[in-house]
Amino acid sequence: MTLFDKPFSDITEDDIKFLQSQEILESKTIEYKNKLPEDTSSNKKEFLYDITAFANSSGGIIFYGIDENEGKPIAINGLENIDVDKEILRLEDIIKFGISPRISNLTIRSLELSNSNNLILIQIPNSWSSPHMVSYNHSGKFYARNSAGKYQMDAHEIKQAFLLTETINDKIRSFRVNRFNAILDGNTPLRLDNNPIIILHTIPLVSFKSLINIDITWIANNFIHLRPMGGRPSGSKFNLDGVYTYLNLDSPDRNAYAQIYRSGIIETSSNLLTKKMQNGSKRIMSIFFEQEVLSSLGNFLQLYEKIGIEPPIFVFLSMVYICDYSMGVDSNISFMWRDRYETPINQDNILFPEIMIDSVSTEDLPRKIKSLFDMVWNSTGWPYSMNYDESGNWKVGNQGI
Repeated sequence: MTLFDKPFSDITEDDIKFLQSQEILESKTIEYKNKLPEDTSSNKKEFLYDITAFANSSGGIIFYGIDENEGKPIAINGLENIDVDKEILRLEDIIKFGISPRISNLTIRSLELSNSNNLILIQIPNSWSSPHMVSYNHSGKFYARNSAGKYQMDAHEIKQAFLLTETINDKIRSFRVNRFNAILDGNTPLRLDNNPIIILHTIPLVSFKSLINIDITWIANNFIHLRPMGGRPSGSKFNLDGVYTYLNLDSPDRNAYAQIYRSGIIETSSNLLTKKMQNGSKRIMSIFFEQEVLSSLGNFLQLYEKIGIEPPIFVFLSMVYICDYSMGVDSNISFMWRDRYETPINQDNILFPEIMIDSVSTEDLPRKIKSLFDMVWNSTGWPYSMNYDESGNWKVGNQGI
């Protein structure tokens, strides 16, 4: 959920005053409280009921330090004489150890007011792993939320919530498989001929959990954010599915595109990341491949932040026509290691298992997707990506071709 058409981290005191001046009522996604939960068992439970109710519904924000009357914000006094860091840590610990399963991408921040008091804001996502149960002190209760506030879920609602989560996960994987098969059949925004094709999908959970219709005109006008694997886009074009960018419309032998669907799903396919060597061997260009996946994925995450699409984001990598290709590794890797590990891929097409990213931040992105790169290297006989050091840091340009 986003308020004020800006990221949660950018909310200011003026934004809070806007809630009061416009008499924005408490709703399914907004709640005001004038004080933090006290450190008692009953207060902790009530706090956790509030948190899970948002997570099991549409997500939202709780504002601590705002007085309300019948759901209307009437005073923004803030919280007096609190140790902000200590309180945030306390709330994080209550949430961490009191809810099952844990809620990913929940964010707590403070906001200092002009009167030197502070607000505490908690942003709860529309969770991909709902329903969440309050496990603190063996409570075992499930809560949801509507416009009137939170309520305890009955057995039928709990069952439906579990089924809905399973259905959404199945729909996400089915979309990936259907698009994979469509690419095999040549159903792409532009032609990609001859070379193996590497495909990257980013699928936000909200694309299947909510009704989303992104502003494709804005994206077409700002197409630089929709970066294909292979380089900076040359331009953009509209199509029935949304908008796509391209590198070179006239060169199907060496090309790439990035398509964003109206639902927020992004697909980029490229035949630029492999190479047939002069000695007849076939190589995945390991550094270039990883660089381009990281560059495109980083751009997509930044684009999601700009257009207000929140995580989690499911990331899928696939390869077609990849049989007999091995991983390109340069001479810094000894022949002994290459003889021991190097094995050409023995199947035409590969759909790698997905990974899930729970933040649109690009900080430490190579570490976040290391497991994905490791799986690609596994498929060519190597135990892990040789482009990372022993601490899991990506060694840009150190190993590979």
